[in-house]
Amino acid sequence: MKIIDNVTTTIPNGEDKFLDYTTLISLCINQQSEKWYTIDEMKKRIRILDILEKSDKKIELEDADFEKVKELVNTMPWAVIKKDIVTFVEYINNQK
Repeated sequence: MKIIDNVTTTIPNGEDKFLDYTTLISLCINQQSEKWYTIDEMKKRIRILDILEKSDKKIELEDADFEKVKELVNTMPWAVIKKDIVTFVEYINNQK
């Protein structure tokens, strides 16, 4: 089991709102792939999205779900250059 803090970043997400780690993980999960998604891959991603939807201050992931998140975070092509994104990726990679 891995527990991720749902940190709020300084990246704007609309008026008076900012992206948090739940939203960043969701973006990684929903990133278009060069390949089509298998049903198995869809189920893995949907399971994580369901967990994120229920999470507040802490995100609790089973080890396999965390490894999937880590894989997706590390392969995500980001459209902007932000220190908060680097901090987020490093935070995920440094979870033990």
